[in-house]
Parts: sequence; C-alpha cells; structure tokens
Amino acid sequence: LRVPVVPFLEALGTAHSAKSAFEMAAPEASLTITVMRLSGEIAYGPEEVLRGLTVQEMSDSFEPELPKQLLFEGNVLDGSETLQNFPTETVLNVGYMSVVEGEVTGSWFGDDTYIPKKADGELGREIFHVNGVCWFQCSGKVKAPAGPCRLGFRVKRLKDLRFNTDIILSVNGEELRKTRLENEELPLDQWHIFHVGSWNHGGEVTISMKGADCASRGQGSKYGLLIDRVVAEAS
Repeated sequence: LRVPVVPFLEALGTAHSAKSAFEMAAPEASLTITVMRLSGEIAYGPEEVLRGLTVQEMSDSFEPELPKQLLFEGNVLDGSETLQNFPTETVLNVGYMSVVEGEVTGSWFGDDTYIPKKADGELGREIFHVNGVCWFQCSGKVKAPAGPCRLGFRVKRLKDLRFNTDIILSVNGEELRKTRLENEELPLDQWHIFHVGSWNHGGEVTISMKGADCASRGQGSKYGLLIDRVVAEAS
C-alpha cells in the first residue's frame, strides 16, 4: 500500500500545528508566589508552587503555628480557593489574626429536638440551642494566636437556663476548671465569651465542655443556652 507523500506531510503538519497551539494555550502548572507582611517584610518566597494548591495549603506552608489570612489586591482569599487563576508572578499579603474562631460539634448537636440549629440574625449564621438534652458534651478546634490568649465559647444565656450540674471545662483533654453555668456572670440575652482558660503556646487547641453528670448513669435535662463557636483571643 502506497500512501501519497504530499497529503501525508500536510496532514502531519496540521496535526503538529494543532498540538503546538494546544501546548501554547495550556496553562502553566506552577506560578511564583511572594507573600508580604503589612510591614513590607517578606514572609515567604519568592517560591515556585503548583497552581493546584489551595489558599489554605499555601497559608499552612509557612509559619504554620500562626493563624492568618492571605489577601490578594486587598481582598481576603477563601481558604478553599486554588491558585489556578492567579498571575504567573503573584504577590500576596498576609494578615495575622488576634481573634480566631472555630466550629462547635458535640453529642446531639444539630438534633431537631434536643440541640437544634437556629438562625441568628445578630451573628448572621446558624447557632445551637440547648433545649432539653441530657448528655451534654461539645468541643471545637482553633489555631490559637501566638503568645498569651484566652480560650472560650461564645454563648448566650436565656431566661430558662437550667443545667443543674457542674460543667467541666478542658483544653486539649486537660481539665482546667469546673463551674455551674447558673452561677457564671453570663448576661441575659446577650452574646458573651464564656471563659474556659488561658493558653500561651499558640498552635491548634481543642476547647471542650461537658456535664459532670456524664460520668453517672443518669443525666438531667439541660435548657436555656445558645452556643455559637469556640474562640481564641489574644490577651
């Protein structure tokens, strides 16, 4: 079988041209990132990184012990966003946070009967309403600011607050104190940081509280507390 030479070469040239055009149009797999502090000092880079990295992964790649946000052209970046569409030479800014918050989870949290979620107009998000649960236990994680800080839960006391047991407050599994919520100075119908303890080491911490009656066979019903998030605040 003899293949005409000229048409074959023309077809080969067309395929080669198409491949070259595709290669030229394909985005580069990496970019160069420089991260600047607000003082003008370089916090990171310039370094070549993959475009597939998320903003959060980029943030964690330097000074991982410090809670921070990355900004591009003055806008705070979403941690789940990738670097795919950033310029080949990109300069980001970093802002270090003195107050850090984390989501709260726990037994029966989100249950429609015992600890339902409720929309809160003041905070602009959903919070949890302790409304008859017996087994009370919850926690949240935050990346604490460097240096001394206060750890706690943002809560709101309602007029029917009734726990009738000690609440054990812990950080990273270590009990710091016990208290009765009814005896705490929690303002009525106002969001307030319920203090758990102090921390001086930065990094990720787990803040938790639970009813002391979880250690017994019977627990009483607990009412009258709204819970938002765990909070670490530089002091």
